Amino acid sequence: MTLNLLLSAAEAGPSWLGVPAGTLGAGGLLGVCVLLILTGRLVPRSQVKAAEARADRWEAVAVEALRQNGQLVEGAQVTVDVVRAFPAARQQQETDAGRTP
Repeated sequence: MTLNLLLSAAEAGPSWLGVPAGTLGAGGLLGVCVLLILTGRLVPRSQVKAAEARADRWEAVAVEALRQNGQLVEGAQVTVDVVRAFPAARQQQETDAGRTP
């Protein structure tokens, strides 16, 4: 029995919420559109374009922030190298001071 229902539904064509699309009529299609708008699944093109523009803007900001972060890391590495060189330089200075009379 269930298989027969599935086969008949498949033969009827596309459906929405179990109702064949061909039987909806104008009122049913209007109701579906209103339902899609109320649930946020159907939005104006202007809202989509605005959301895309915001996403593009934030993507550009993120790329620039990552680039600047990379520059800061490179600068920090130079500072780390200088700080690590201090003990070796001091030891060399003490060694040189011990050699001179």
